[in-house]
Amino acid sequence: MGKCVKCEEFLPPHFMVDIDDDVQKCAFCHLDRTEVTTVNDETKQEEKITKKEAAKRYKIFLKRLQDSPKVAEILSKKTAPYVKGNA
Repeated sequence: MGKCVKCEEFLPPHFMVDIDDDVQKCAFCHLDRTEVTTVNDETKQEEKITKKEAAKRYKIFLKRLQDSPKVAEILSKKTAPYVKGNA
């Protein structure tokens, strides 16, 4: 999850540009644009998206992830190798 140092918006990793170590800008601020063109993963079609819409979609995605019983089950397993302390 990336937080833009300029606008302080949380956006998906593919909307972030590394500026320096641990410093990222969103593509919107980096390009000084309010809208960018991306390729939709599902439809493979180009679509224009605003920063506001990208942030909204990401928040919805993160909320669904947080509320997912499957994710909760994975994170609660103490034998999982990717849970800190079990590696």
